[in-house]
Amino acid sequence: MESIFGVVPITGGHVELNGQRVNFKHAATSMYDGMAYIPSDRSTESLFHHFSVVENITLNNLESVSSRLGTVNSKAEANMATESIQRFDIKLTGMNQEIMSLSGGNQQKVVLAKWLARKPQIILLNEPTRGIDVGTKKEIYELLRKLSAEGVSIIMISTDTLELLGLCDRVVVLYEHRVNGELRGDELTEENLVHVSVVKKQVKV
Repeated sequence: MESIFGVVPITGGHVELNGQRVNFKHAATSMYDGMAYIPSDRSTESLFHHFSVVENITLNNLESVSSRLGTVNSKAEANMATESIQRFDIKLTGMNQEIMSLSGGNQQKVVLAKWLARKPQIILLNEPTRGIDVGTKKEIYELLRKLSAEGVSIIMISTDTLELLGLCDRVVVLYEHRVNGELRGDELTEENLVHVSVVKKQVKV
């Protein structure tokens, strides 16, 4: 996912977007082409620890809350944060609250909020519900289904079998950097998913 998004150079193969080959050499390029990437470790890769909730939500979207001179419009910033807090039902005492004082589930909602404020067309998710409570998981699942129904493409990495079965239209299982199996439609069952996850595919030489 980091290679697709432009964080790590691609060393083999290629990526196609809307039928055209692309090679995002920088994350900024993929962002402006409508892509979002949400890493698995929100604490070290997604959040600015000593910043407030409002700052964490708007840092990905400074062009939307800044003047032509590059100064941040505090009212626009507050409006964006308020809209996201309400949309994702983020539990906090105030938008200026330090981000790390929130629960893990609410931190993950902030991560989603800052990316979805950009209205991406493709979302890359790496273990999106790791370390959060069951209630927040349900909210995130409902959000992802809604986004998919609206035409947003979602590519997800998950080690949770039930999560894959409940959310995905197609699952590709990798083993030692190779495709070990692909399931879709009626093939996408728990039994088949477990099978292709534990039985190494025999590669002809």
